[in-house]
Amino acid sequence: MTRRRRILVTLAALLLLSAAGCGRQRAPTASKHRKAPTQTIQSERPTTSAPTFKDVGIVNGCDALQSIYQGFCAAAPSELWQGSDALVERQQVVVGETIDVHGAVGVDANGKPVWADVFIRPPSGKTTLLPVDSRGGYSQVYTFSEQGEYAFGPGSWSQDTSGASFLVAYRAVPPEENDLATLFPSSQQSSWPGISVAAVPFGEKGSLRVRFVDAQGDPAQNVTLTGTQMRTDSSGYAEVPYDVTTPGFSVQCVYGNLCLQTVLHVFIANGKVSGFYEMQPDGKLVSVRTLAVNGTWLANAADFLQAMWLQTSSSGSVSTFSNGGATVRLDAQTGAVSVTKQSGSGASPPSQPVSVHPVVSGGQVYLSLSDLAKIVNLVAWAQPQPDGSLLLTYVSMP
Repeated sequence: MTRRRRILVTLAALLLLSAAGCGRQRAPTASKHRKAPTQTIQSERPTTSAPTFKDVGIVNGCDALQSIYQGFCAAAPSELWQGSDALVERQQVVVGETIDVHGAVGVDANGKPVWADVFIRPPSGKTTLLPVDSRGGYSQVYTFSEQGEYAFGPGSWSQDTSGASFLVAYRAVPPEENDLATLFPSSQQSSWPGISVAAVPFGEKGSLRVRFVDAQGDPAQNVTLTGTQMRTDSSGYAEVPYDVTTPGFSVQCVYGNLCLQTVLHVFIANGKVSGFYEMQPDGKLVSVRTLAVNGTWLANAADFLQAMWLQTSSSGSVSTFSNGGATVRLDAQTGAVSVTKQSGSGASPPSQPVSVHPVVSGGQVYLSLSDLAKIVNLVAWAQPQPDGSLLLTYVSMP
């Protein structure tokens, strides 16, 4: 299996969660939902016998011989692969976007392309054929002017060759106060090309007022968003419903590039930590012990991090916290924090040394919420707030 294929397979697992959705480096009860194309291409070929493909290397960004699906792949607008009859569509295409659609088809033992053309069929049904050159490559500038499911595949489209489907949608612009990248500046959202994630507070059921625009930034006026019951107004705004009253760090991709992620607001008031919801195996709610030091409330580190689904253990002055992908080590004597990461985990080893100010009382380690945020940020996301509270969520990949 090539390195490129391994990367794509990994991305497929993350994106398809189902979700992935919307990967985990995530909590055990998390869930996300993402609509992904799953239809197998059934295109007519010029010949009735199965060809023997000739290796011509990379043409127009594609190695058709390595495409798995009968010598066809697309570098843009999507990288389409087939494995276990599941096609993976990676690129978010926005209504009104103009793209150089290019890729390659396989060639037979004599060097002749297996297909003469490639088709694109928009929701309105007017098919465009992209001619295949003598090397097996195809390339044509195309504007995706319609919202909805497009069909795309090798050969000439017919009722029997519906192609691989993928959604062309309007771009979502969530409110700034709900934008995950704004709330968690440390989040690696740059690794989610084209994805907008809106944070929704745990324990609530309601809706977000989200604006939808086309590739030029013009509002999607008075349209029903494909696959949903959401309808925009004359300014492009629509009410996006959510219900996050069920425990779990869920990510739900609701339309196009828009996903919703559950966020906890954790704080200490009157010596009690509030905002967690996770239950222990015995069904009891997590109880985080606290300690007042010079008028400031500290939280028991082991209790708090267990509530973040981290397995904890201790030996002498050293405590370790693990999420299965990374292990954080805290030395209560020096305050030094380190992290080791397993391959493929979502942990982010710090670029600079991390240190905290632990207080040991009754054999237990206590930390301020801001110090706990430093540890959480090694395996998840935590953002201290001006009032001393924390916003918490788990690393997720839509």
